[in-house]
Amino acid sequence: MGFVLLEADREILAGKKCKRKGISALQAEAEALGWALKEAGDCGFHILRLESDCQQLVNLLLKEEELSAIIAELDDIKALRSSFRNIEISFIPHSSNTHADSLSKEAHARGLCFADVNDLIHGRLAPRASLNEPV
Repeated sequence: MGFVLLEADREILAGKKCKRKGISALQAEAEALGWALKEAGDCGFHILRLESDCQQLVNLLLKEEELSAIIAELDDIKALRSSFRNIEISFIPHSSNTHADSLSKEAHARGLCFADVNDLIHGRLAPRASLNEPV
């Protein structure tokens, strides 16, 4: 699996992970999306635009349908989505998703179970706290 988080077209967070063998491509896509949401939330982001090259997953999320084969992953994504102020999701062609795809291929080539997140936002300033905004 792989994901890239961009802010103003600049990479600020990237992750790659190799998981157990035998899961379907759709299940891997759903797990990767849930993982990206968790990492973005942990970094304090509240507004996201998600792009995936998995049309079936995008359709399931936009239509809020369920597929028994990935119901646990869809439930995780729905729970994580509720912690954001605004999330948009859209389909992008595989040819436009080369960076995340290359991270996924790197992870697969290792052949070991691991997770690696490259945090490029440590230099960002923390958002200013306000007494009028909920934490």
